[in-house]
Amino acid sequence: PRLTDFQNVEQNVDYWQQDHKDFVGPPRTGVGCTLGSSSNSPEIIGEMVKEGMAFARLNFSHNSREFHKELLEVLKSISAKTKKLCATIIDTRGPEVRTVRLKDGVDTVEVKE
Repeated sequence: PRLTDFQNVEQNVDYWQQDHKDFVGPPRTGVGCTLGSSSNSPEIIGEMVKEGMAFARLNFSHNSREFHKELLEVLKSISAKTKKLCATIIDTRGPEVRTVRLKDGVDTVEVKE
């Protein structure tokens, strides 16, 4: 079954936890933090996850793609080591992401570098 097949949050969480018994989560509410230049070291991110960061926001209006790629790798590594899930929210730079309607009516997202 898919997660959307269930009637309520508790059923979703129970189904998810069947395959992820060694992870803590998913949280129903939590603290969100924006990661950036002042919070980009593995030590700081590790402390943030340890103290309850449920999701990390990456603001692509600042810093480079390589910078954010490195942050994501650090976050994945820490999540695996601590067995704590941390969702990621990517705040993209609006003008660089366009939605295009194709001739047959299908919507796609086109990202240009």
